[in-house]
Amino acid sequence: MAESLRLRRFERQLRYADLICAITQADKQSIEKIVADKTVIHLPVFFDATFPSTTMPTEPFVLYHGNLAVEENQRTVEYIFHHIAPNCPDVKFVVAGRNAHFKHVPNNVQIIDSPSDEQLDLLLRTARIHLMLTFQPTGIKLKLLNTLVRGNGHIIANHDMLYGHSFGQFCTRADNPKEIVNAISVLINNDLPTEDIKKRQTYLLKIKKAGISRLSLFQ
Repeated sequence: MAESLRLRRFERQLRYADLICAITQADKQSIEKIVADKTVIHLPVFFDATFPSTTMPTEPFVLYHGNLAVEENQRTVEYIFHHIAPNCPDVKFVVAGRNAHFKHVPNNVQIIDSPSDEQLDLLLRTARIHLMLTFQPTGIKLKLLNTLVRGNGHIIANHDMLYGHSFGQFCTRADNPKEIVNAISVLINNDLPTEDIKKRQTYLLKIKKAGISRLSLFQ
């Protein structure tokens, strides 16, 4: 409720802007409804598209990572603990992130608390499956972008994670425990084809160049 009130107070300031840049088409459409007389452009998010120089082989585990001090991420981990991991008893799950402290952890889940940048990068590059779940459709998740850049594995994501952008074409969508468990069982024993990795890298470079080009028009 408090965050909603803060957002509404901030939205009143939009009428003083000469140019408004939205990082998703969905955000652009929402802002245009608030300030119909202002120039609003879609400016894709900027990100580091430095791909690993070598492709590491993946290992059969499912990775969820994030800042686990954040309530939304805590909720997602509990969802995995209660609805996903117990229904995949033969699959290894890794939960990694800052402040990863949980009392009741399923036997097939490994917790890595506050991994170093090197540890996290190794996990991103070797995970067979990246589990990308959120319950707040709040635009592009930067950890999804980072996973697309650094990871070599499959990405399973739900509707809210994929809302408002075009990266869903490189993910397997699953919106409930049954769909997520089924997707894991299908993908866990199969590497993501090299050609699929190259396709998403090509697309990411295209998005980055489009953002730089579009911004330059207004400088």
